[in-house]
Amino acid sequence: SRRAGVLLSSGVDSATLLAACERVNPGQVEAFTVGFDTVDLDESNAARALAKFLRVPHATLRFNVGDYRAAFARMALEFEQPFGDPACLPLICAAGAARERVDVLSDGSGSDGLFGAEIPRHLKFALQLSALFSRSTRQAIAALVRRAKLFDLCSYGAFFDFDDPEELFITWSSWSNRELEQICGQSVNFDQSGFYRAFRAQKYASPQQRFDAIGGFPPDDARFEAASMANISMALPYHDVAVGNFIRRLPQALRFQSGVTKVLLRQLFAKYYSEYNDILKKRYFTFPLHFFLADQNYGLVRQFLSTEYLARHGLVDPRRTVRWIDRYVAGDQSLLFKIWSLMVLHSWLDSRNTVAS
Repeated sequence: SRRAGVLLSSGVDSATLLAACERVNPGQVEAFTVGFDTVDLDESNAARALAKFLRVPHATLRFNVGDYRAAFARMALEFEQPFGDPACLPLICAAGAARERVDVLSDGSGSDGLFGAEIPRHLKFALQLSALFSRSTRQAIAALVRRAKLFDLCSYGAFFDFDDPEELFITWSSWSNRELEQICGQSVNFDQSGFYRAFRAQKYASPQQRFDAIGGFPPDDARFEAASMANISMALPYHDVAVGNFIRRLPQALRFQSGVTKVLLRQLFAKYYSEYNDILKKRYFTFPLHFFLADQNYGLVRQFLSTEYLARHGLVDPRRTVRWIDRYVAGDQSLLFKIWSLMVLHSWLDSRNTVAS
């Protein structure tokens, strides 16, 4: 009986969810899509067409940099833990915009981890290498490969050059163990982190089973944090325990096969809506993070990663870290998620110190 809002993309997971919500609770469902000015990131047109086909009201939500700055400030102050997912910012904005129109929000979070995908060949290869060779041996091989001139072999150096095999499975291009040790000025160990423990619990499993176990590991708690800030509920059906147990007992071919993911969802949607053929291959929801950080001449970066802030919290060595920050501000966008993660962490810690004082 509650008014439900579904955060809709162009993918089959949120499309199937929206269709199910409308069938269970007809006339009480509304779809929302966060739109962006960047064409490559915007899914609002496809989402609008899908909602129209399903006869569900649809709203495209657009926010400006000021909205996202305010969301960042609230995230630092009100989240119970720091989250490195940039989608937190549009989530906070979307929940605030929807709170007068719905009682509960939902989205397709958890579908990727539930249905999984085939482990990429390069990850499988690198994982097998980690079992055969020590770190020093792999790094020596990597150095030789990078010096090779034949057949462009130097591009394969990354297959050998990593510290912990866990690093290969981290979604974003963030800090490696070695880099963290450089900016911290001391040894760094993640053995007791949830990610490492989940990975090592699958030590004797096949590469595919290992990939399944941690492929969807990034927590979706941020959805609940964002919704609670707007005083509305959040429901994530793909994280339902009973659904998860059911799906994981099915043959792998109903989850993914031959490069096609979410096979069962696609079959389910097609069973009821076979005439609709425009569902796109889902892209991971991407927030234009660099444009946000670069706003006002990297104002937030300069504020929260100033030498004063870094020294105040004492987690990293300011002298070592400032070189990375300067490189990013000078145009090295490969450091985007490194700088973002540092900024999220320091802004969150600073809000705690401010409240405590």
